[in-house]
Amino acid sequence: VDWLEDWVKSIWQLVSKAAATTVMVVWTSVLTKMELHGVEPDQGGVTTRIYIFWAISITAVGSAVATWLEAMEEYFVAEGAEAAAAAAARDGEPELGERANTARVAALEMKAKKDEALVEFSNLAQATLGWVAGCAWTDVVCDLVPTLYAKPTLHVALQNLAVTLALTAGCVLWLCLVGGGDGAISKDRAQSERAFISGAMAFFVGWGWVLVLRDTFVPFGWLIDEQ
Repeated sequence: VDWLEDWVKSIWQLVSKAAATTVMVVWTSVLTKMELHGVEPDQGGVTTRIYIFWAISITAVGSAVATWLEAMEEYFVAEGAEAAAAAAARDGEPELGERANTARVAALEMKAKKDEALVEFSNLAQATLGWVAGCAWTDVVCDLVPTLYAKPTLHVALQNLAVTLALTAGCVLWLCLVGGGDGAISKDRAQSERAFISGAMAFFVGWGWVLVLRDTFVPFGWLIDEQ
């Protein structure tokens, strides 16, 4: 029974993560299409400037919204804990009778669950904002360095490796200068902005290494195809 319960719990966590990732991807896709609406590919550096403006904007706005959500989370957590404790202690009015006491406990339990749901919604919103900001800065890097999306060749692979190493070094330097911390959003606006920027840097550095690995494995595919 225990192994079945653990298995179902793991499946539920996996489905929840998949649903959350789907929400992030959909929002990124929608906002990117809105961002580039009406922009033609042959408009010179317009696309680059839009990418940069959007990345800076979503980082600033996202950190401000995440800071507010984090402050609200503390309120919801405290309120939910208080309601759950009151429900567990059967904090009713004895003179109202058993039925009134049961109704009060049910209301307190519902309030605790509502506060818990609001906290989860806040976490999802913050994660989505961070994902969108990371994708925005990734678009900036890939637009400034076109070889990242170029057809894999030896020259492209070496250039992508050099760019990714430089980005990794820059990210490490940034973390050393501002302090790594735990990368968590807090009520402090400055810390939230640092967390957003650090998350965005980790996002596009990670994507750079994915592209490097892609460039590395492509030649093996060519060898297999020739054989």
